[in-house]
Amino acid sequence: DTLRQHIESLGDTLAGVSAPTSASEAATAAATMQTTMSDGGTVLNLLTDKAVSLALIQEMQELKMPTGAFPVVFTGLAESDIPTFGDLLANQYISLAYFSSLELSQSTIFKDIMQEFYGSAYQVTDRMEAAYVSMRLWAEAVRAAGTFTSTPVLHKLWSTTLQAPTGPVQLTGSNYLSKQSRLGTLNAQGTGFRVTNGDPKAVISEPFWLFPDLGSVEETCDFMKSLRTICANGKGLVNNNGTFLQSWSGAVDCEWCKPGSHSL
Repeated sequence: DTLRQHIESLGDTLAGVSAPTSASEAATAAATMQTTMSDGGTVLNLLTDKAVSLALIQEMQELKMPTGAFPVVFTGLAESDIPTFGDLLANQYISLAYFSSLELSQSTIFKDIMQEFYGSAYQVTDRMEAAYVSMRLWAEAVRAAGTFTSTPVLHKLWSTTLQAPTGPVQLTGSNYLSKQSRLGTLNAQGTGFRVTNGDPKAVISEPFWLFPDLGSVEETCDFMKSLRTICANGKGLVNNNGTFLQSWSGAVDCEWCKPGSHSL
């Protein structure tokens, strides 16, 4: 429902939803899309099973559903999947934060490091970049904190912006990184993806966006808030109004206690 509401808020219409789990179900889904969207439409492919995704796009080609009328946006593919999908990805779209074709200085350094070790033909992917950034961000936080102790390192993690291969990234209270979102498509050589569009700034992570019934970052998953309420000696818990508390309920920060008083 959340995704439907978002699509409709953009002025578009959600024609239908399908969740194929096999090649035969993918074939049925493609035929249904062709019938339901007789004038064409964008196909948002959230499938995580790459074999099913491949079967779906193969069936769309068999049904002569041109990419100009039925462009597919994939969210579960990486550049390492190009040999499997081949020309079927031509004029289709891939949603990722990082593409190896990015002409950023940190991206060039990252690719050089990887290809020096694995060879010049090695294909760098978004997931590899994410793993690299995680370690870099932690290392920078440890260096800034001057210790391996968890609490000061976390403080630095949540206050440090790292210039990563994908652009500037920042750890948020949900413990997810904010980063730029991009779309890419197969390049003319069929060897990688070129960027076609993207957000100019990092997008704040919202892990509950599709599942609002599970809560929100502010209510149930703000780790920065829990860290802020680990008070040092001489400080006590306060709420949004700065009132000192005798319990964790409503606590948002720590403040210095007045002489002769105490708090939790």
